[in-house]
Amino acid sequence: MERSTLRKRLKKVCGRGINDADYPVHKFSYKKNSKGNLVVDKRIWTCPYYSVWYDMFRRCFLSDGKRGQKNYTSCSVCEEWLTFSNFKKWMEKQDWEGKELDKDLLVEGNKIYSPSTCTFISHDLNQFFKDRGNDRGRCSSVGVTEKNGRFMSRCSDPFLKERVYLGSFDTEAEAFKAWKNYKYQLALQWAKILEKEGYSQRVIRAVKKRYK
Repeated sequence: MERSTLRKRLKKVCGRGINDADYPVHKFSYKKNSKGNLVVDKRIWTCPYYSVWYDMFRRCFLSDGKRGQKNYTSCSVCEEWLTFSNFKKWMEKQDWEGKELDKDLLVEGNKIYSPSTCTFISHDLNQFFKDRGNDRGRCSSVGVTEKNGRFMSRCSDPFLKERVYLGSFDTEAEAFKAWKNYKYQLALQWAKILEKEGYSQRVIRAVKKRYK
């Protein structure tokens, strides 16, 4: 491998990671320019392991070292996974195809991407656990909105594919309790599905206890 290519490949990714792959992680198609020279037309393939690894860094950090997406403030990547080959070895042993890398299902509130805290889950399950700000309204509790001194509780049901009205309550705490109880029942339904799909018991236990 030419020295210039090696230097380019080992350049820090998002200011943090080291791509030490011994193969090209991207493939491109080429076309001839007006002078008859071959130039890059477009990217036609990216290594799936590298794609997940790179996206992990992108979520936490931008290329100039600033923080990335707001929801990932204070997130970081463990020392081991700063090197691509280490992450790839871990990912090769996981059931990852068609799934998304998750950092906080196994350890609620976790901020560190690492082998002991991460797993792969389906997109739908990942969405089920996301804390959407627009579900809060003006109240601090998820699933609760306030109108004329009353607190309404609603919960998005992925199985009914609709937002279910759970009632009107005197206090925000009561409304939130109704939301949490409903969410817990949904989590139990998810756990049954995951058992049939062959997910690990660690993942299933984490799903069951999240809203208990």
